[in-house]
Amino acid sequence: MSKTKKEEDRERQQTAESETIGSYLRRLRSEKGLSVEEVSSSTRISAANVRAIEGQEFDKLPADSFTRGQLNIYADFLGIDSAYLVSQFMKERDEKSMAAGRRGRPRQAQKVLAPKTMAEPSRISSAAVAGFLLLLIVVLFTAFCLYTSWSPFSFLRKETAIIGVFPGNRAAPPQQVQAGREKRSATPVTAPKKSPATAPKNQNEAPPAGATTKIPTQRYSLTVHFSKNTGVTITRNGGAPLSMFFKSGTKQTWKAGKSLKLVFARPGSATLLLNGKALAFPASRNGRPTLLIPEDLPSHQ
Repeated sequence: MSKTKKEEDRERQQTAESETIGSYLRRLRSEKGLSVEEVSSSTRISAANVRAIEGQEFDKLPADSFTRGQLNIYADFLGIDSAYLVSQFMKERDEKSMAAGRRGRPRQAQKVLAPKTMAEPSRISSAAVAGFLLLLIVVLFTAFCLYTSWSPFSFLRKETAIIGVFPGNRAAPPQQVQAGREKRSATPVTAPKKSPATAPKNQNEAPPAGATTKIPTQRYSLTVHFSKNTGVTITRNGGAPLSMFFKSGTKQTWKAGKSLKLVFARPGSATLLLNGKALAFPASRNGRPTLLIPEDLPSHQ
């Protein structure tokens, strides 16, 4: 009757107890007709380590964890119990060290690390993660704009009024500027009253009783209905020029007592009403439509 695998392992173990682990491994290798080089090629154990294991040359072997791993591989290759073989080999090494009067290396219960656990996990910096997330957001936003045909720049241009179109000028919104000017122009100007204590001693120099100060009248009231987005530079009564920007569909009114000058950025961008009457859009002067009041009025010669 054929022997079972357990019986064969038991016989091999009894045989191994009567000889060293190294010689036992050498004998099994020889019985299988294998050379050291063939074992080294199949197990990836160097030929020098195979000879050191079989020759019990402990000083030529690597650290304990690597030695245990190589013994496990060699035992599995020969088809024998690796646990008993490893423990017996390490025991023989310690006994030989003690017999030679040297202190044996401490035996540590170390597990043979698998290649995956021995490799250090890669680390990704937080800056790289943040950069990747930012790139992902930009890509998704771009894909959304392309899919919906939506342009954020056009949206901002339509919803936000650009103040100070011409370089070097920063002005308040036209509605606020005009409201403030109308409020100031509507306030009557009266001569300051003089108290008796401060009255002039020379009665001939005093103003006549009942005298009033004239309020300057606004001769020109110009209303502009904008049909296109355009910039305008306004000069009233020879004062400092003021640059503004108006969107299509808006309306603005300016009043002046002496003169008005409007320089438009675009031709044909508005319809004009002067004192309630239609006024033709001005012709170009120096490359831009320019309206001069009263010079451009039909009655002004």
